[in-house]
Parts: sequence; structure tokens; C-alpha cells
Amino acid sequence: MTSQLPHGMSSRGPADIRPETTHSVNFSETLSNLAKNSAHLQTLFDSYVQLGDVEQVIKLLEEDKTQCFYTPSNTEYIEIMRDLRDSLVQSDEDFIKGYRVLAINQWDVEQERIILITTRRVYHIKTNSAGVLVKATITHITDICRMVWGPVFSNRFEYDSNGNQTFAIRLFTEEGVDPENLTLKEKMNSDFCSFKTYKPKISNNETIESPTIHRKVTKEMAGIIECAMRYYRLQADMVWSSSYVQEAEVTRKSSALGMSRIIGLFSS
Repeated sequence: MTSQLPHGMSSRGPADIRPETTHSVNFSETLSNLAKNSAHLQTLFDSYVQLGDVEQVIKLLEEDKTQCFYTPSNTEYIEIMRDLRDSLVQSDEDFIKGYRVLAINQWDVEQERIILITTRRVYHIKTNSAGVLVKATITHITDICRMVWGPVFSNRFEYDSNGNQTFAIRLFTEEGVDPENLTLKEKMNSDFCSFKTYKPKISNNETIESPTIHRKVTKEMAGIIECAMRYYRLQADMVWSSSYVQEAEVTRKSSALGMSRIIGLFSS
């Protein structure tokens, strides 16, 4: 006598039961399928940035198993950034990523800082030698009117101690103000300094491993901020303009500040 199996069940057991068709693809499954090829992950990242899809960008960064995206080799800084994120990031925003950077102020002085990028804000953070918060200033994503990223230029293109070209991002928070056009007198008035410039802080062993890492990390930072900018404008039903983000030289001003200009300032 042959027993009847319930409709839809094979004699090989319930493990063989599968839905007849499926049209949805799980994000984790997609990521797993692409894990062996970081180029595909980069393509996904670029696509999500263009869409302003911050949720998928966050997932992509969190679930990256191929080291396609930048992770500091110094685990101490990872812990410091985690503590800063827990103490600073607010309930109305989602944390995206943090970076160790060299911030270039209006006097062209490089200062080691940490930036945290969220869906609503960029936190510019000063810490002490132990990594404890000293001061934090905030740039709201809604206030960023333009971003430029590219190679650093000061009479010539800049290179690090290993001979690798350096890159930076510059965030503008007021239309029409460009640091290349500032006079020394205007630099002394903080109202004119409506921009921030950041170079990724890369350790020596990382630059030796990858001559292009400065560009890679800078492009990643710029992409995350661009995604947040696009997300905000989508929510506000605003049209995106190609002028908001540009890849171009990031010019440093110090080389143009000669003694003749300083003398001219005090003689005027």
C-alpha cells in the first residue's frame, strides 16, 4: 500500500520544498554574490549615491566583507570613532561613517581631526591625545551648497612622504565664496570662511600598500556626503544640479600669501 503525501511535498522530504517563483532578491544575498569582486561593490555604491539612497549605502558599508571600502588599520581609532558616534549622533539622524582627517583651516594649517558623517550633519571633531572629545562643530547637510573634491594643489600637486599624490574635499556653505579669491583681510574675518577642507589621514603602511589610496578614500568621503545631499534634496522635492558636486583641483592658498600682500594690508 502506498501512502499519499500532502499536495506539494516530494518524497525526498520537506527540505526540497521551494516556492514556485520568486521576484525579490534579498540584499544580503546580492552582497554575498558580489563579495568576490569589489569592483561590483563600488558600482553599487556609486549607483546608490546617485539615487540618494542613504539606507542602501549604510547597508553596503556595514556588510562589506571584501574591504572594498576604507577601514583604518589602527583599531584604536575605530573605538574612538565609535565612542564619539555614541555621544554625538542625534536621534533624528542615521550615522553613515567616520574618518580620521587633516583639516586645513583658513590659514592653510593642517590640524588632525575626526569627522563623522550622518544623514543630516557632518561633525568636525577635535580630540585630545587620548581620543577624548575636546570640541565639536557641526555643518548641517542642508547648509552645504557645493562640494569639490580632487588632488591638492599648491604651486604644484602635493605628494605624501611615500610619493603618493594627496587628495581632499572642500565643503562650501555659502554661495559665491571661494577660498582662492579671499584676501588676507577677508581671511581674518571668519564670516568669509564659509568652507571646510579635509584630507584623509592615512598611515604610512596603508599608503605603501596602495599608491591610489588617497584618491580612493577621498572619493568615498565625497560620495557619502553627496548621497546625504541628494537624499535631503529628494525629501525637499528640490532639483539636483551637477554644479553641487565637482571633481577638480583643491587649491591651497598659502603659496599665494607673499610678504608683498601682507605689507600691502598694513599699509592700506
